[in-house]
Amino acid sequence: MQKHRLCRFSTYAIGLLLLLVAAAQAQSFNYASVDFPNAIRTRAWGINPGGVIVGDYLDTLGTSHGFLLARGQYITVDVPGSVIEVAGTLPTQLRGISPGGDIVGVYFAPPGSSAGCTVALSPPCIKGFLLQRGEFSTVLFPGHEGSIPQRITPMGTIYACYHDTDLMETMFGFARTASGIFTSIDVPASMHTGATPDGKIVVGLYSDLTMMPPLTHGYVMQNGNFESFDVPGSTFT
Repeated sequence: MQKHRLCRFSTYAIGLLLLLVAAAQAQSFNYASVDFPNAIRTRAWGINPGGVIVGDYLDTLGTSHGFLLARGQYITVDVPGSVIEVAGTLPTQLRGISPGGDIVGVYFAPPGSSAGCTVALSPPCIKGFLLQRGEFSTVLFPGHEGSIPQRITPMGTIYACYHDTDLMETMFGFARTASGIFTSIDVPASMHTGATPDGKIVVGLYSDLTMMPPLTHGYVMQNGNFESFDVPGSTFT
């Protein structure tokens, strides 16, 4: 009986996969380049259902700025107080935007701005932020130096990672709700990169530090279960 059910489930799963593949093949897409005016490099990191795109670009001096693209208009976004005078740095990056227009990203704080941030552009100086209704606020996991927010959901939950001295051993994925409740996972060198709108399924990446060089894998978290996965034949997922 159990084998019959398993067979029936497998047949259903294969049928569903074939339907999804057929639907994807039936779609047509229009591709458009996203290039900030006069920039030497543009990266789009996130988009919301309204079509507003956020990302970062390099100016002619090699300095990175955040940008927002809405209705064909590009707007530069720099976090006040971020390090922007050093050419070739990445002082402000916009990573994700919610349906309501709330934005998360990262910036480089100047040395001396926190206890661990003593060397310019070092990992402890990489701080996360939330831009909400025109106001910037810092997004940091309590008791830790740096963070990298990646996504923000319609309900205001932010998915990110926190770190202290580096972006490997001291980096852990975390989530912060709109009400300020933090949760993390006990997996070094990990980062939450997104979730379903209800937050029941979280995805991300982590590096296996027992390997040299470390191997990076994807993961899915659902109902408290952590599951690693790799694209077949890949060395980095």
